[in-house]
Amino acid sequence: MGFENAEEKEGRETKKLGDFLGGQEKGDRWELPTDMDVVDPATDEFEERLKRAGCTPEEIDHLSLSFREMLINGMAHGNMGIPEINEGEDLKARATQELLQKSTAKKVFVALTVSKNLVKVTVEDQGEGFDWRNIPDPSAEENVLKTHGRGIFLIRYRLEKLGGSVAFNKKGNEISIALERK
Repeated sequence: MGFENAEEKEGRETKKLGDFLGGQEKGDRWELPTDMDVVDPATDEFEERLKRAGCTPEEIDHLSLSFREMLINGMAHGNMGIPEINEGEDLKARATQELLQKSTAKKVFVALTVSKNLVKVTVEDQGEGFDWRNIPDPSAEENVLKTHGRGIFLIRYRLEKLGGSVAFNKKGNEISIALERK
């Protein structure tokens, strides 16, 4: 992932999640445009909810990074159909470039449950889906140098580390993460 430095952030207007919701309330269901600029404010809102629910810093870190990856994958791979990225390329940056050339009306749908006992997030895109059962292991020797295929692996790793779970729908255009908290 590429991160902006302070000068890059300073040069652009900071948007809030509400700017993208088109009058929707910031409830537990969001209909988001396929726009990489929504990823940061949506992740910020999710992190705030995790904090209010009393999640630990480790839980917030793992859950928010998984959430961010889910949004980017849904937008870039799902709605925009970007299959792979080139070596050294950042998926979010590539999707942003492609959106400048050709926008899409497709949406990403987010459903959230964040409480002191349960965190559950479902992200659904309007893409074709993919076969999540046959994702190559990015840690296998033949895949270590590939620049793609790590997102789902990292989401699974982060949720397993917390004792949570990851599930997909049959079509492969919806991913859910869940963590029962004690």
